[in-house]
Amino acid sequence: MRIGVVTRAHGLRGAVIVRADDPASVTAQTVREIYLRQGASVSPYAVQQATPQGRGKVRLALDGVDSREKADALRDAIVLVAESDLPPPAANEFYAYRAIGCSVVTVEGRLLGAVTEVFATGANDVLVVQDGTGEILVPVTAEVIKRLDFAAGRITIAPVPGLLD
Repeated sequence: MRIGVVTRAHGLRGAVIVRADDPASVTAQTVREIYLRQGASVSPYAVQQATPQGRGKVRLALDGVDSREKADALRDAIVLVAESDLPPPAANEFYAYRAIGCSVVTVEGRLLGAVTEVFATGANDVLVVQDGTGEILVPVTAEVIKRLDFAAGRITIAPVPGLLD
């Protein structure tokens, strides 16, 4: 699962700065192994040390990355972790990546499309649902989301007035 991106090298000994996708997340500070994706290539790295830098950034010292040149080569790499390394979501929460690709249907059974993206607005997250001709922005609230069935790849909603107009 993606948790952030390498933004730059830090110092002369090969540390990198990672900007977390979720600034409140401490995942990069707690895992022992990360994976860096550069293009089609994904490589594992043991985390030697993780130091918070504030505002959603973490300084990581990685096994095998021992020079500024090696760290510079990792700039813009996508930081991934194994799903098993993530804490379980709290009640009424889910990891956004699990919604991607799910079909969205109304409580009456009308297929609206598939989730292509999830983004945060501050008040709540929003599902971007593509139906082939356009998109519908579905707020992730208890009023709208009625059932999340990730095993079946299906999200059931009760549209609020104006949502589907």
